Amino acid sequence: MPTLSQLPLVHSETQGTNLLLSSDESRKLEHLSKNFYHNVRWNFSLERKKLAERTADKILDNINENLTPLSAKSHVEYMNRENAFSHRGGCIFQAHHLPKWAKDDPKKFFRADDNYEGCSNRLYVEIEFALSNETTNDEQYRQIINAFITKHSSDHYYASDIQEKIGALSNGQRHLHVHIMFSERIIDDVEKINERCPKNFFKYPKWFFHSR
Repeated sequence: MPTLSQLPLVHSETQGTNLLLSSDESRKLEHLSKNFYHNVRWNFSLERKKLAERTADKILDNINENLTPLSAKSHVEYMNRENAFSHRGGCIFQAHHLPKWAKDDPKKFFRADDNYEGCSNRLYVEIEFALSNETTNDEQYRQIINAFITKHSSDHYYASDIQEKIGALSNGQRHLHVHIMFSERIIDDVEKINERCPKNFFKYPKWFFHSR
């Protein structure tokens, strides 16, 4: 077996690094580069393109799962298809109920959640459910979300959206589903009368904390 010092160095122009390869491997790599580079780069079938898109979506989902315990703000971006998730599209409706200091911006509210919520507490809870395809306009979307919030979590600040996915295996049928993301902190009587500042809202005494 050759030692590392005996292996030839192959310079990578794109990465600016040197790779250690045996002579045979080096020749094979050159051969592949000359004969198949253009096919690999440009000759994508529709099936290969769809596979690449599904793979990219799975990677983003994995990134989101890893970020979720650490960043509530990043999950808002994922829900609303913003920043790193903007190319995925499909967010067709957004709604929220937030304190005045958040200025109608869920990211500002949940960024404060990231900064001030106790490290042993959950940053948020998310609820997701499917909608009938018969729902087709903003007013219907709003009524459905409001009815759910009124019954289950009217005493919490929240952000919500509705996403639409077109099923690749269901002849283009649309799939609607709702995401509702809320802080477990209760909007108590004190908060209703005089809203706390961000730091105080996420730090008020433990016995006011509402856990489900």
